Amino acid sequence: MFTFLPRSYRPEVEKEYRKRVFAVAFALGAVLMLSAAALAAPSYIILSAKRAAASLSATKTTAAGAEGNASLESRIRDIKAKIGVLKTVADSKSIVSVLDRLVGQITPGIILTGMTLKRSEGPGGILVSGSAATRDALVAFSKSLQGEPSFQNVALPVSSLAKSSNIGFSITIDSSF
Repeated sequence: MFTFLPRSYRPEVEKEYRKRVFAVAFALGAVLMLSAAALAAPSYIILSAKRAAASLSATKTTAAGAEGNASLESRIRDIKAKIGVLKTVADSKSIVSVLDRLVGQITPGIILTGMTLKRSEGPGGILVSGSAATRDALVAFSKSLQGEPSFQNVALPVSSLAKSSNIGFSITIDSSF
């Protein structure tokens, strides 16, 4: 440091300089802390009010929740009962759609003469009787029925395949309807 002061005064001046720099820094720090506290005060007040409102709301909800739980549980039971009814309706197919699928599988050379439906808890039964022009037409009709996803089991008696033409047949089909 270049100064015109004699060496004996320099340490004293440097000491005074450091004291002043420290005093200014301390004053700036204090002003900064006070201004931060002043700016944070409104946020603190708002948060305190919101916390008090939330705790008041939670106590009201807890008191009302005990009464609401009983009604909510009864509503849940009612909804479950309705869903059970809808599941049984959704799982079953209408007779018309099952018969429509059956009639849609008729191949040339097949003539249906009768249908008997038996409805039960499990899969129902359909007894289809008719006549086939040839054995191949009867086998093709039976295979097309077996390929239908609505029918679980298609039973064609072997005795129906004894003749080669003008064959009378009766096929038993298990289906859920």
